[in-house]
Parts: sequence; structure tokens; C-alpha cells
Amino acid sequence: MTVSRRQFLAGSAAVVAGQMTTGCTFFQRSSLKVQILDGTLPVQLLKLFRRQMKAQGGGGKFKFVPVPSTNEVFTILQYWRAGQDAYQRGRIKLPFRGGKNPVDLITLGDAWLTGAIRKQLIQPLDPSQWSEWEGLPEQWRSLVRRNDEGLMDPQGKIWAAPYRGGSTVIAYRKNRLRDLDLKIEDWDDLWNEKLKGHISLLDDPREVIGLTLKSLGTSYNTTEPRSVAGLEEKLGALHAQTKLYASNYYLQPLLLEDTWVAVGWSGDLLPLLQRDRNLALVYPKSGTSLWADLWVQPRGNVAEQPPSLNPVSNDWINFCWESDVAKLISTFSNGSSPRSLDVTAQGTTGRGPTDWELSPEKQAIVLPEEERLLNSEFIQPLPQKNLDAYQSLWQEMKKGELSP
Repeated sequence: MTVSRRQFLAGSAAVVAGQMTTGCTFFQRSSLKVQILDGTLPVQLLKLFRRQMKAQGGGGKFKFVPVPSTNEVFTILQYWRAGQDAYQRGRIKLPFRGGKNPVDLITLGDAWLTGAIRKQLIQPLDPSQWSEWEGLPEQWRSLVRRNDEGLMDPQGKIWAAPYRGGSTVIAYRKNRLRDLDLKIEDWDDLWNEKLKGHISLLDDPREVIGLTLKSLGTSYNTTEPRSVAGLEEKLGALHAQTKLYASNYYLQPLLLEDTWVAVGWSGDLLPLLQRDRNLALVYPKSGTSLWADLWVQPRGNVAEQPPSLNPVSNDWINFCWESDVAKLISTFSNGSSPRSLDVTAQGTTGRGPTDWELSPEKQAIVLPEEERLLNSEFIQPLPQKNLDAYQSLWQEMKKGELSP
């Protein structure tokens, strides 16, 4: 099975390096152990956190160590749940001795949340302890409110705290499209005959069928995709345009000009803008899919009582939502803080200062225009029968069985 961005996020240069396990002044309470997905928080944030903690006095240790991918995070959670020592397992290296003992908080991608809930790998959190919770956009709060099956539920528990996210975007080679006298603004441009055989798509049915649904004016989360008029024909036409499907290895063909256009995740693509001036990114006008990185509390050994939440964990979660921290995340990482994306249907915005050190190219992706953001949505978990419908369409598409 392909591990995609919805299951994997590689680290980048401007991140906390592995050696930065940091001891610092903290509250006169228990220490805090955090394991974070590499590439999701900037080094500057640690410095700000240290200053704030010192200003409040007290002792304790704060340990903050990266893990390379959410794929490994999910594996670590499973070992902990089974009461096994993940520290010795393969290339997974936990930063804290005693690999049977879960850390206080660990990063998880939103695509893994349903599975983590169903397998009882994590435990619910208490948002009443979060002073900044109500300042998050409703879309982000509802993302982590789930029932015990991991499905969205307005009456469900809160299973995670989102701290960073991004979107699925279109990347293209400016030099190639300039030669074609072609401009890309939205999903519909992928069907332009001039791009036939030069496009790469993510190897992910919810992403590809979802963007096609979006081009038809409906939602990524349509429960019965085959009921949408014109979808099958449009998927067949998109397949005819496509050179390759890839979720992990679509960047190199784009850099080598084997492909001219690629659909991919903003966290992967933004770093490439500094390497290749002929690359450009587009946040689709009609909206796109969103992804999020979350703080979760590991459940631990099934044979033992679940650990109570370290009270310092709530301080850390709140810290990640402060306005200054939101600015740091959106400026120095390849994603956005949810506090930077507080756009409502009334058109108001809580994005904060406009003098952030962002290039116009990056700002268009991490802080998109309000209309584009309002049209975007998280890919939600669906009941199995609906997922089967997507998978069936996906297989027919890739086999060329859907007539354009």
C-alpha cells in the first residue's frame, strides 16, 4: 500500500534537528516529553517557548525530539498499545529511554486519526483546559471531534489538538507553460489538451476523485460519487491526461521536467520554490483539500490504566495557538497555524499582522485568499461502503475503463 502525504510528511531543512533535545526552565510541575513530526515547527518557536517559561520561573525539563514520518508515529503508537518496546524496533528510535513508556504528546497527521481512535491508540483530550480553543476556526475544531469509530460527530469527543496544516496545490513549470501560452488557475486547467501526457497526480483516490468532484462544483466528501453527473467521464479524461500517479516520488520528475504539472501537498512543494525559479504553485480558485498536523496523547499499554494527561501538556497546546507562535509557524515552516486561517462566511479574518516575512509566492499558498480558503475542506472519514465506492471508481480510472 502506498504511503501518501496523508500518511507521510518528510522533514525539511528549516526544522528542529534531531540533536535538539532541550532541557529548559519550566513550571514547578512535572517535565514534558513531546515527540514531533520533523519539519512542522521552527527552531525560533523553541526559543520563544524557553523565554516564556523562564519568565514564569520554576524548574523541570522540556524534551522535544523529531520523528521522521507519521507512518513511524502510527507504528510507535501500536507498539506502545501492545506494551512493547518500540525503542528497539527497526529504525524507529525513540528519544526517551524506556521505549515501553509513551511520551506526553506526539504528532499525528489527520489522515491517521480515524485509525488511531478505532485501534484505541490515543485517548480523548479536555478542551476546557485550552484557553485558545475557541479562537480556532470551527472547521479545525470539528475535524478532531469524533465518535468512537473515528467518524465526524458534533457530539463526539475531542481527540486531538491541531497546530499546523496546509493544502493540496498545483505545481507547474513556468518555462514550459510559457511556451504553451497557458496559465493555470484552477482544477479545470488540468484537462487542457496541451498538457496531455505531462501531468502527475497523487496516488490517492480521495485526492484525485475529490479534485474532480470539486471541478464539478461539489465536495471532496460526497458520499455517493457515482451519483454525480459527468464524474466518470471526467475521470476518464483526466486519466488520459496523466503521465504518472505518485504520492512519494512526484517531486523529482517535476524538477527534471519529465512532468510539467504536478498535483501535490504544499508541505512538499513549498521548499522547491527556493531551488527552482521555474516552478510556481497555485492554490485552486474553486478550493482544495486541507491537511492538518495534530497533537495527540498516546493511550499506552492495553493491560494498564490509561495515563492521566500531564497538565503541562495543556500549557504546550495553548502555547502553539498563541498569536506570536501562529506567526512563527506560518512564517518559518512550510505550513500554516490554524490561528492564521480564521476566516468565516462573513469574510472576517483573524490572520493577524500583514507584515509577516513571507514571499508573495509563499503567502498565496499558506495564507490564501479568503474565497479560496472558504471553498476548501478537510477530507473527512467516510463509512466503509462509501470508501468502497471511491476505491471502485479509482481502480476503473487507473485501468482506463472510464470512457472520456
